[in-house]
Amino acid sequence: MAAFQVLVSVTLLIFVTIRADEVIVKQHQDDVIRRFSIQNAAGGTHKISIQVDRESSQEFETLDFIIKQQGSTQHWHMALGEYQDANISSKTLCPRDNDTEFIDVVVPRSLYNRSEITIDQVPYNLDANKVHDATISPTQPAVFLFKLQENEDFLLHVRNVSEEVCSLISVRPVTKNCSFDSLPQEESQMIYGTFTRHQTMLQQSFILIRKRDFPMEAEAVNIFMIAKRNDDGCYANPLSRSSVDNRTVHLQFSLEKQDSMINESILSVVGFYVFGGLLAILIFKICFRFNIELDGTLMKYYSSMQNAAQLSRKISRKMKKVANKNLDSRATEQPMEMTQGSERTEDGQTADESEDPAGPEGSTSTAVACCIEPNHAPWPWQKEAKAEDEVDSVQNRTTKHPLYNQIIRSRHNTESDETDNAKKRDKECFRKIIIDKEYLRNVRKNYDELKLSDMCVYFYDKKAFGSSIYTRSTLYVWLTMLMGIFYTLPVFQLVLHYQETSLQTGNLDICYFNFQCLNPHEPFQDFGHIFSNISYIISGLFFGLVVFVRSRKYEKVCKKTRDRDPSDLRHPNNCGIPEQYGIYYAMGIALAMEGFLSGCYHICPTAKNFQFDTTFMYAIAVLVFLKVYQFRHPDITLNAHWIFLVIGIALVIEVVGYFDSSVLFWIVFSMMHLIIVSFFVFNIYTLGSARFKFSCSMFKDICVQIRTNFVSKICHKKIFPTLVVILLNIGMVAYFLWKQRPGVSRYLLLITMGNMFMYVLFYILNKLRHRYRCSDWYYHERIRKTTVLYLILAVLFMCGAVYFFRKELKNSSLSPAESRNLNAPCYLLMFDNHDLWHFCSAAGLFYFFMFLLTLEDCNTGVPRNKIPVF
Repeated sequence: MAAFQVLVSVTLLIFVTIRADEVIVKQHQDDVIRRFSIQNAAGGTHKISIQVDRESSQEFETLDFIIKQQGSTQHWHMALGEYQDANISSKTLCPRDNDTEFIDVVVPRSLYNRSEITIDQVPYNLDANKVHDATISPTQPAVFLFKLQENEDFLLHVRNVSEEVCSLISVRPVTKNCSFDSLPQEESQMIYGTFTRHQTMLQQSFILIRKRDFPMEAEAVNIFMIAKRNDDGCYANPLSRSSVDNRTVHLQFSLEKQDSMINESILSVVGFYVFGGLLAILIFKICFRFNIELDGTLMKYYSSMQNAAQLSRKISRKMKKVANKNLDSRATEQPMEMTQGSERTEDGQTADESEDPAGPEGSTSTAVACCIEPNHAPWPWQKEAKAEDEVDSVQNRTTKHPLYNQIIRSRHNTESDETDNAKKRDKECFRKIIIDKEYLRNVRKNYDELKLSDMCVYFYDKKAFGSSIYTRSTLYVWLTMLMGIFYTLPVFQLVLHYQETSLQTGNLDICYFNFQCLNPHEPFQDFGHIFSNISYIISGLFFGLVVFVRSRKYEKVCKKTRDRDPSDLRHPNNCGIPEQYGIYYAMGIALAMEGFLSGCYHICPTAKNFQFDTTFMYAIAVLVFLKVYQFRHPDITLNAHWIFLVIGIALVIEVVGYFDSSVLFWIVFSMMHLIIVSFFVFNIYTLGSARFKFSCSMFKDICVQIRTNFVSKICHKKIFPTLVVILLNIGMVAYFLWKQRPGVSRYLLLITMGNMFMYVLFYILNKLRHRYRCSDWYYHERIRKTTVLYLILAVLFMCGAVYFFRKELKNSSLSPAESRNLNAPCYLLMFDNHDLWHFCSAAGLFYFFMFLLTLEDCNTGVPRNKIPVF
């Protein structure tokens, strides 16, 4: 069977054509019948092109075509003037082998002298890896044939070399019988049909052609190209629509062979990240002094007072060699006092006490060994450090902090059954202690120089305050896991449904892929972007493993010192930043879940599911902020359920933002942004002393709190950074109201990440200020070289991530056709710039987490009454 199509394209004249012979069959009063005969080329490699060109006219006119074949007659109309300047129309017939075609054309007499009918035979088959030309318009589609090849994939790349006009590209399998209906001539016909693939185009289009995607009996595909009559579906913003009147488009296209590099890419990425993770753990075990000094090396010297004294003298001699000659005699005789004193033996005595029992000064815990270094002399601009015996008296060293006893209101002891646990050596008691929280808040608010011991009252009795510690640490792990499970499952189902819908309908405009770097594998159409998210998963798992190693080492240290008095402030449980690993584990889980959800998003990226790619980015930002805040505020860190409630509110706002972009929504969104940020800022400024109750007088209480904390008593150390944070957030609100870009995911990400980085910077600057200020400086507030190395690596990887992220390869806020204009080739193996963004950002976050994990290592053995709060 023969099929037919009318072509308006003048670019097809570059092919070798065979012109049909024409005779006048019959003339009537109203019309003329013209007969054309053409000999089909052997092998069916050419198609018959019928083109009608009339003089410029705005009138609507039609031509009747009749094709007589053996046993059948086909008839159709060709319209001219259906839209402005549509004076050319064309149609194509399927090729036939060595047959002579007779085509009768009924031409109105009024059009006979004003039109030209051309019936040619032009090449039909396309060759791979060659550039072809075509000219299309709404009434002048182009049709070509490409033969499929087994186990070889080809990328159809179509480029618009003229003015931007909305067009349609379609690929359809060819059946054995080529009938008239199998070659659609209209835009509406090209998008339907089993196994059809189609997409809109402005500047470029990409369709991957694989034999396995079509029926087994299909040995070739037809490629259809046509300009749309209007710009519907090609522009997200109606103001961006093309103002071109002439909708004729000149195209260049090619079929490029695609080499699969999936296996090489998988092995390279997995090998790199597994090797990098193992190397990071090895470096951590070697350089983490908390493990080495406490758990092994120096603990051997604490077995006797004699060995402790020898160690003290050995360190003293080494420090004297590099000490400044201008140091006074006190610093020379007792160099250990400039750090945290001398080492403590296992029986509770210090090295100095072993030589002079009457001198308790300069004692320290075993953990302080990690900060004993010879190069601890003050910088030229710094004054001599104060003697530490003022804050390290026998009373403070052997009893709980006085504040703890002042806030106790009542105690309740309940004896447990001895038979419950045969491993317990003695009868234990469950203690319930009630404290005066109001008094505690007032004390903290009125202290001029708070220490960490004032902010971790709960850690003086972990059994009594276990629930409070649990809700501020371990509960974050479980809520993060639950959030990941219940959020990921429906997301995975939804994006798979999107992908299945795209494949079944053939509509390639549903999913926003980088079609020029599309690597299908198994059930996934864009395997490269999905697989690249494994970097987040591996990084999160390895970070969790590092945290587990650290926690086990800390438990071993505590077991070795279990015979000591737990109330001793030099006990490992009472020194350094409280070792709470819950938020650390939650950070690792959130990083891994970000990989899972980002992978789900990339199964079929759309404008409505971009939130799946950013949800756990919000969680990561909030968890990092909380962990840094928890370092020196463990008692007043917000409970996990309140934090996840805030994240839930943010997600609700995000969903509403996808369906409503009115001015009212942006006003509500901005107000909630300022209220939530102001609450956190106010809580940090007042050290959690401000409390608000939801009641009719809530706003009055807020005004009183602001007047009390900001007007009556101004903390000059915090007021400047507080105002900076508030002003920057007001600037963000002004930017949001100005842009009002549909979808708030990027804005929420900017809010959470921006405020997180601001607080981390505030914390680091305060830490460095306490180390390098002129007077009252703290040597233990320095940052270790390994920690600095982690920060440098994090910054380098983050800079690389920003470099690759700044060039967008797709944009779901645009139309599918506009998004494809941004598509670019693969950058490395099967990965493009966005995949490299995944790799670099995952590595950057991993090293940033490692930086936070080791940031307070030099405070590990410092009594908490010597660690400042900021």
